[in-house]
Amino acid sequence: MSYPENTLLTKPVRRTILVFLILTFFIISPIIIFYTAGYRYDFERHKIQQTGVLSINAKPRDAVVTINGVVIDNGKRLPLRLSNRAPGTYWVTLNKDGYYPWEKSIVIRSNETTYIRDVTLIKKTQPGTLPLDISSSKEVVASEDGRYLAILSENNSVYTVVLYDIREKVEHPLFSEQLKTAPSLSWSPYHPFLLIHTATNSGAKVEVVDARNPEQRKINQTFSNSPISPVQWTRIGNTPTIYIQASNTIYRIAGGSQHTISPVQSSVWHVDDDGNLWWYDTKEKRLWYNSEDNLPLSIVIETPLTDILDINNRRLIASTNDSIIHLAFNNDRTHTLSNIPTTNTYYDSTLNEWYAWSENELWGLYADGTYLILNRSSEPIESVRTLDQTGLLLFSTSEQLMTFHPGYTSVQTILSDLSHVRDLAVDQERKYIIVTGTVKGVNGIHILPY
Repeated sequence: MSYPENTLLTKPVRRTILVFLILTFFIISPIIIFYTAGYRYDFERHKIQQTGVLSINAKPRDAVVTINGVVIDNGKRLPLRLSNRAPGTYWVTLNKDGYYPWEKSIVIRSNETTYIRDVTLIKKTQPGTLPLDISSSKEVVASEDGRYLAILSENNSVYTVVLYDIREKVEHPLFSEQLKTAPSLSWSPYHPFLLIHTATNSGAKVEVVDARNPEQRKINQTFSNSPISPVQWTRIGNTPTIYIQASNTIYRIAGGSQHTISPVQSSVWHVDDDGNLWWYDTKEKRLWYNSEDNLPLSIVIETPLTDILDINNRRLIASTNDSIIHLAFNNDRTHTLSNIPTTNTYYDSTLNEWYAWSENELWGLYADGTYLILNRSSEPIESVRTLDQTGLLLFSTSEQLMTFHPGYTSVQTILSDLSHVRDLAVDQERKYIIVTGTVKGVNGIHILPY
């Protein structure tokens, strides 16, 4: 083929274009291949890195995801998986109308998946007040499941106890008696069982009511000429079962039956889930128990114990006058003793986890024998509860309710203008918070949906 003499596509030009196209192909093709394979060039670090993945799962499922101010519209409900994300720091926001936003700075790393999961957005709501007059009440205690309230009142030395079902809005009178001292109320941490402990002229009386069937007393036991120590509830079974100490003897009471466990001189004792008795000798400063081979073993604890809170095969949790003792049992039958500088504790039976807190620090104590500090707060913490089974926590301070997720250290204020809180509970099934105290200047029992 011949070209006109005055053409611009001379032979050298054509060769140059061909070489350029070949070079472009061999340069751009690997770049495209590497890009589609998930590699990016980091201009700050001056090196090639493989991309990462961001996986997001939260409730409600129709929450809107925003990353660095850009709304991710995938046309789907959560969970969401975003691949080929360049390594680096991103600001992630989860939003939904009528809910508090969740925000967090996250880091995506090369060739790794970063997870945002177990996140629950909290509704923006206003509290309502139950139609209950507690102005003359001595005590208001909510059950651990947040469904029931036990209200103790007094008038001319006549003490009354009323059970209130929050869901059904029904009152059940439980107790009315003239006494010299007020009865004490306590709920089982495992079931909706209420214990009424009364000191009488001749000794003491213990009554246990199943709040689901309040007309019938599950336990009604009298101890003559003998005061009784604090009660230990059992976590096994749906029948109210308690351990109690009277006349230096531990008894197991279930329904109408009473069984002697063991005589013990100490007032600091605990029966574990296998039925083994542990006790603390304040004179010898030793914790005693029977091993599986029935040989008595002891552990020296110099700081005097005031109560044994919980025991499993991995750890023991106890209290002193000014601290929590965490005793981890090692596989070689040795132990590791730690002091946590607080006496405030809360047990969540659903998660089987303990929480301990001081004014500015929160710890989690776990069933596997480990514990760790979860948060340091600038606001003094007064009470802690759990809001769901993912570990979302509720804090109360002197003026606010706040949520906190240990996995993300994110804090959100959900209620202000709070004071004189007497009790705090959560109904996780119906998703509402029960606050007994003053909210926005109104003293009463308040319900905050979340």
